Amino acid sequence: MKIKLLIIIIVLTSLSRIEGSDKEKHLIRDKFAEINISLMKNEYPNQITLKEIRGLFENIKNIENPVKQNDEENREKETDKLAQAFKMFGKKYNSHYSIDTLKQSISLINNYFLANFGKYFLKQLNKANKKKIIIFCTSLSCECTLEMCNKQIVEIQEIYEKNKSVFEYAIVDCDKESELQKKYKVGFLPTVILYDVKGKKTKRFVREVNLLTQLNKYLK
Repeated sequence: MKIKLLIIIIVLTSLSRIEGSDKEKHLIRDKFAEINISLMKNEYPNQITLKEIRGLFENIKNIENPVKQNDEENREKETDKLAQAFKMFGKKYNSHYSIDTLKQSISLINNYFLANFGKYFLKQLNKANKKKIIIFCTSLSCECTLEMCNKQIVEIQEIYEKNKSVFEYAIVDCDKESELQKKYKVGFLPTVILYDVKGKKTKRFVREVNLLTQLNKYLK
């Protein structure tokens, strides 16, 4: 009886850690999204948001990195890059650097975040019982394409803040995930693919200039 009770406790503890880890990943993503949205509006991010992210980073090394599951040393290096990039962003923020400088800094953070957790969110997307959006972008291209990618990512993040119960989204950096780009038959970037609740593809937008309008129609 004691052995059975011990097994139950171990299982429940493990499940609790998994749920906590998932929650932290989503919280960090959402907090970074808040910063992206503010900067896209040419506004300085809320200082409270930065403090909340710093608190989450205290546990980030305990978050399982799906990209580096079998290599603990490399996993820590990747999460360290993300933490250090955010630390540098905080210093620039506190020193009242320009909005444009902060935009460049947050772009680096977004790249590190995708390198760490991009595949995790894509996997979670496939499990979600909601509408789904995947945006295929790049971190290495001409300035025009990079600006359009960043703009559409932020538009999706801003809509998501108001519709978390309706849809989930994932971001794919095709510079790092060329196999996924081939799998989804993506050419020009950015490309946004929409799916219904059952996972059936409903729309594909390639370099759509009125993405916000199209997404609002999709969510009705």
